[in-house]
Order: sequence, then C-alpha cells, then structure tokens
Amino acid sequence: MKPEQLESYLERIGMKVPDSPSLEVLKNMQECHIYAIPVENLDIIQGNLPLSLEIDDLVDKVARRRRGGISFELNVLFAEALRDIGFDVRLMSAKHPKYGHEFDHAVLMVRVPGEEGEWLVDVGYTENFRTPLLFDGRIWQSDGRDDYKFVQDECDGEAWRLMRRRADHVDLVYSFRLKEHRPSEYYEQCAWFCTNPQSRFTQGLFVSIERPEGRICCSMDTVMNTYTGKPIRPVIEGEEDARAVLREVFGIEADSKAGFGNPEEKFNYLRIFAALGNDAQQDAVIEEAVRIALEKQAHLRFGHVVVEAARGADAVPGSFPAYVQSVRLALNEAVAKKMAALSKTDEVLGGEVVVMGLNSRIGATIDAPVGYAPEQLVESLIKPFNPAIVVCGSSRKSKLRSFIQGSTESYLARKLDCEVVCVE
Repeated sequence: MKPEQLESYLERIGMKVPDSPSLEVLKNMQECHIYAIPVENLDIIQGNLPLSLEIDDLVDKVARRRRGGISFELNVLFAEALRDIGFDVRLMSAKHPKYGHEFDHAVLMVRVPGEEGEWLVDVGYTENFRTPLLFDGRIWQSDGRDDYKFVQDECDGEAWRLMRRRADHVDLVYSFRLKEHRPSEYYEQCAWFCTNPQSRFTQGLFVSIERPEGRICCSMDTVMNTYTGKPIRPVIEGEEDARAVLREVFGIEADSKAGFGNPEEKFNYLRIFAALGNDAQQDAVIEEAVRIALEKQAHLRFGHVVVEAARGADAVPGSFPAYVQSVRLALNEAVAKKMAALSKTDEVLGGEVVVMGLNSRIGATIDAPVGYAPEQLVESLIKPFNPAIVVCGSSRKSKLRSFIQGSTESYLARKLDCEVVCVE
C-alpha cells in the first residue's frame, strides 16, 4: 500500500498514521473501522462483478468512494494497512457455521512488535467482536458486550473454534486454522458468495455496521438491531427509501443510476408475520409460516412479546432485560432448529426473530387476552412490518374463559386488515 493510500484509508476510519505499532493502535484501528465501514453487498446485487481483492481497487472502493464490502475485501485491506504500520499479520480462512466451507470467511492473526502472544482480528463479519481477542484458549474474553473463548476442535487438532457467550447462551461464531493464505486463494469462495442463490449476499440488499447500541443490519427491506433483535425503523418501501437508509444509517451514498437487484421487485416483498408463543403449537406455527412463505416467495418474520407479569418462578434469574435476551436466544435457536429439520433454512427469505419485552402488568379484558400482550404485538411488531398474512396459534379455552379473556386470533383478526391464518 502506498503512503497516500494508507493515509486515505486511515482518514476514512477517522485516524492518522500512528508513529509506531502498538496494542492500543491495533484496538483503536479495529474499533474505528467497524464503526465507520459497513459490511455490504451493493456490488453483488448490482452485478458489478467479479469483486477485486487488489489493494488499489480496495482503496478506491472503501476509501475514495466511501463504500464497504464483504469480509474478503475488508480484511484483506485491513491486513495490508496493519502491515504497513508495522504489525506482523497472517491472513487466515474461517468456516462459517451455516456453510461449513474452507474460505467462507477471512480473518487475521496479528502479532504486536515487542508484545507476547497473538491477537485474532476481524473487521468483516456481520456480528463482529469489537476488540482484538488474545489467542488464549484458557480464558473467556469480553468485548464489552459479549464474552468469547477459543476452543480447540476435538476431532481436528489443527482447527480452533471461536465461541460466543451471550446471556448464558453459548454458540459457535466460526472455526479457523492457523495457516496463512494469500488473497488470491479466496477468489473461488468469494465468487460463490457473489453468485450462488443460497448466499445471503445474492438475496437482496444487505448492509451491516457496528453502533454503540448494537449491530445495525439492513436485510432486504428490514433495518434492525441484531443485538436487541428489534427493528429500528419501518420496512423499506422503494428505492428512494433504500437510498435514504444507506445514507442516513450506514453513511453510504449509493449510485443514483444503479438499482438494487431485480428491477421488478423494488422492495415490494410480500411479507408474512408468524406470532410465536411459548406453547405446544410453536412448531406448527413455524412450519405453516415457512410453507406459506416458500409458496408465495415472501419475506418471513417471526415475532414474540415477553410480558414481565407472565415471568414464571422457573425463569432465568436476573434483570428483566436479561430475561428477554434469554427468551430471544431460545426462540432463535428453536426457529433455526425447526427450519433445519424442514431443510428450508437456505430457502426462506428473511426468517429473522424479533422479540419485544413489555415491562408492565397487563390485565385481561374482553378485547385483549391476558399474558400475550397482543396490542403490543400488533402496534409494535406487526403493523410496522406491514404483512399480507399473519400466522398464529389458536387458543384452546373454555367458552367462558374465551369470552372473558378473548383470544389471540380473534384480537388479531379485529385489529389487522391483513389475512390471519390460525394453526389448530
């Protein structure tokens, strides 16, 4: 990287060229990058392919045109900047848990001159850890939001798994090997992500950036905080709305002459909302919603409201927000497990799980059944999504109890203009 290119890149992330490499510089660079430069797929959905991993092209795209990119682009560029500052950097491949292929993802192992140990660094993942992680399998490390640990693979002694703990729920981020690779070795898998229909990057607009309140992600027509699991604005309605989101939320000025993929769609996705509950009908609701979504090629979203008053004695101890987070993680796991059992994970558009916590006591009325907070479900989760169909479970109650407390399906049918499908 030429000196002026390094200066241009560092200016893009709000830094100046440091005097020397240090751990503090490494931490500042990772944090500044993930807050300034998004993971995004505009070139892919606009057909500007193949993507280039040449440094001149990456500097032009990210620094001069103030764009983002996918993991291969961002981590190759970041590695080159680190080397020019004086860090020792290895570019390595990682396997995404969803795809499981070599070179699914690019990560960096960095050594700081004069310091012991190595640090895992990543600026191109859609759920980035926010600070370098010391490569030490004996400890859990925090990035201020989640905890992480390196675990050696029991079946493959040369592979390591990066685990994340969030609200006492542990899951796999990705696995990797300590072998160094050249940027040219990533082109084949990069082409797969750019062209295969099963890739998340070919299914519509995708942009993701770090913010203090959580990771903000735009997927198709939805902008949400992936940490809290909540949408931060109504769904995108058309290309002009999409350009405003890119500019105001992600700091990207999209080419006014370029579209966003299929010109016939223009964000006019048919939307289906599946209302989840903690009951035996949950699997049936998921299955029916997936069936309808695939039949109609629709954007599917799952939603649930957690009411503090309904929190049982056997619930996870701790604050109510921690309890909501535990419910969110459990429902994500349940939905993922059911869709995997149906072999539909890669076919469903969207599939996000949105959970809202209601920190107040709700009493039963004829209009609003107790324990489900349907008014919050309707006003805060369903209406902003603007679905054509809502799928929910049916209530099995006595006639008297149904009269006193109402039912979820009857409430939704009265309050919504869209079709309501009840699963028996």
